[in-house]
Amino acid sequence: MKFKANGWVVGEKYFKKSHKAFYCSIGHPDRRREERRLGTDASMADDLRTEIISSIIRDGAPSLDMGVRELCKLFLEHSKANQSTKTYLGYRGLLLSFTNTLSPNLRVRDLLKAHVENWLTRIYPAKTTNPNTRRGAVVAVKRVFNWAVKQMGWIDRSPLEGYPTPRAVPRKTLLTPEQWAVVLSHYRPEDPFHDFLRVMVCTGCRPQEVRIIAARHIDWKRQVARLAEGEVPGKKLARVVRLPSDVVAILQKWAAKYPDGPMLRNADGNPWTANAVTSRFRRLQKKVTGFRPFAYLARHSFITLLSQTGDASVGEVAEISGHTDATMVLKVYGNHFDNRQDHLLNCVERVDPLGEKAKRGEEVSDAQADDGDGE
Repeated sequence: MKFKANGWVVGEKYFKKSHKAFYCSIGHPDRRREERRLGTDASMADDLRTEIISSIIRDGAPSLDMGVRELCKLFLEHSKANQSTKTYLGYRGLLLSFTNTLSPNLRVRDLLKAHVENWLTRIYPAKTTNPNTRRGAVVAVKRVFNWAVKQMGWIDRSPLEGYPTPRAVPRKTLLTPEQWAVVLSHYRPEDPFHDFLRVMVCTGCRPQEVRIIAARHIDWKRQVARLAEGEVPGKKLARVVRLPSDVVAILQKWAAKYPDGPMLRNADGNPWTANAVTSRFRRLQKKVTGFRPFAYLARHSFITLLSQTGDASVGEVAEISGHTDATMVLKVYGNHFDNRQDHLLNCVERVDPLGEKAKRGEEVSDAQADDGDGE
């Protein structure tokens, strides 16, 4: 797509057969036009065109007169350089979907909330789309303009300020222990994926954490695995994973075989990849009936079961699951804590702010002792 800002226009790259090289057209603010040679290599041509655009931005920052498509493209370049590939691709798909519904020349100042509403109605209708999908789409689009305002300082207001962000809906889907047992039954104990599944189901780990866990991460005596900041793909914070005894036994077996690098590996001795795990679950979904297992569901099921037991507080659930605080746990799993009425009532009953319950307990103990002496 063309880049337009502050009177400059940079066209798409094109190939000149007569010169056997790539070019792009550049329109100057004074209406001069030129053809800029970008070289013979397509990838290097893209880089040079991006540098031309960057120099224009440095000389004159984007404004409300900039095209919406151009601003989205700049945001994607920022995302690609500073965020994970998965995050970048997620933004890319949503923003391309959004900008394809707009006029190519629509300026930021002319963008209306109705443009977003029309896009959602066409691509993500409320009747057939998961509310969280609609929320993610709106968040992605609003983030472009918030980034331009708050982080870059290019514009003084977002044209989507005040547009409502759909509420997140807690995920209801989970598998019972009996259903996970059915899932495991489809793999022989000697199948490497059997061990991968058991570790994931019994620890509440994220799939990417299970894929990278190595012997060097584990304190065998304390039964914990410590993953440093930035080690987990897509996650910046450090992570401490508590390992139950049966999982420790599985990992010790694999650590003996692969003391360096990821421990859990496939039959060829290669570490599990995200695509390999996804493919396994896709094949598995064709075999089981009545429910649909997928990798992240193991974590969701584990945390749900942990929150339902009543033995762990909200803070403890957050610590075990690797959340930075209890807010995320309450948002997603709060309904399970709300349902623990008997446990919560017992917690209240044990509080003795006036010291009366302790006194009554002493009186009961004395009476029981007296009854014993009478015998």
